[in-house]
Amino acid sequence: MTSPFRTHIRQALANPNLQTALDNNAERRINARIQNYAFLPEDVQVMRQRAHNIRTDVVANLARYLDQFIANLQQNGIIVHQAADANESVNIVLDIAKQHNAHLISKSKTMVGEEIELNPALEAHGYEVVETDLGEYIVQIRHEHPAHIITPAVHLRREDVGKTFNELLGVPYTDDVATMVAVARRTLRDIFLKTDIGISGVNFGVAENGMLCVLTNEGNGRMVTTLPLVHIALMGIERLVPSLEDLASLLYLLPRSATGQKLTVYTNLIRQPAVDSDGPRERHLILLDNGRKLMSNSPFHEMLYCIRCGACINACPVFREIGGHAYVGKSGKHTPYPGPMGSVISPALFDAQDFGHLARASSY
Repeated sequence: MTSPFRTHIRQALANPNLQTALDNNAERRINARIQNYAFLPEDVQVMRQRAHNIRTDVVANLARYLDQFIANLQQNGIIVHQAADANESVNIVLDIAKQHNAHLISKSKTMVGEEIELNPALEAHGYEVVETDLGEYIVQIRHEHPAHIITPAVHLRREDVGKTFNELLGVPYTDDVATMVAVARRTLRDIFLKTDIGISGVNFGVAENGMLCVLTNEGNGRMVTTLPLVHIALMGIERLVPSLEDLASLLYLLPRSATGQKLTVYTNLIRQPAVDSDGPRERHLILLDNGRKLMSNSPFHEMLYCIRCGACINACPVFREIGGHAYVGKSGKHTPYPGPMGSVISPALFDAQDFGHLARASSY
């Protein structure tokens, strides 16, 4: 019997629209990345080595930096939760939602949220959950998984999105991007104003002062973290930097590697709950282990250096042919981490027996 993995590969290779979309995305991202590297203040290899040294230091001294980070978070008034696994993380979110009698939950992009399968768990308990990143929103209403860690709807053409909005949102069909963005903006604006709890990811946590750095390009991250009375941030325990100076070093590289920008449009630095009449009265941070501590002491510890920029995905000829939806386990289970990085992280964090074959889905 053909494995789900090979079935997905054959389907992807036979889909000309997917092939075109993947090629166009990769070429656009790679070219933009190269162009914007020219504007770095130092040689790119020097800055890469500095970033590598920062990540090496964090992973080698993870316990110490975590203790420092947690102490500063608590001093800042942020409520800290430590979760050993996905199930514990989900239960923490459910407890917070129950305490606040929440109904509507809005989410900014979070890979940890995908990793712990948060949306299905919340929906199973009767909560309405809305993704507010445009790409994530599109794949959510289509009942699909994200196809790329940076560009969730990379597998879709504008015509596909137009049909989706026509069928599911009841608006006239159009393939004009500006018109479709306006439709999504109108729909999501009401969500932002009515939401009970906002959930976001965290790109980096700064150990020296307990600050959370959240990067977005659409402003939805800022809305989710400032409008609701309760904000919950989800973060893998390895996503730390020792200092603000170290954060600056990584911010020179992450946006350039991810989208080819010098800096993301919204760089949010969050340090405490609201101190005036507006904004969240409570900020919660859930620090997820889910196998990371074990991985930090294994031969695969360098994968924890990953900053989730997606550059390896864009450069990978295998991903460029099969796309993110093809990265499935022997059981058919989807992994949120495709591509070269995901081929190691998926079996290391989840199930080596189920996802170990993904090591053959990379040219690295």
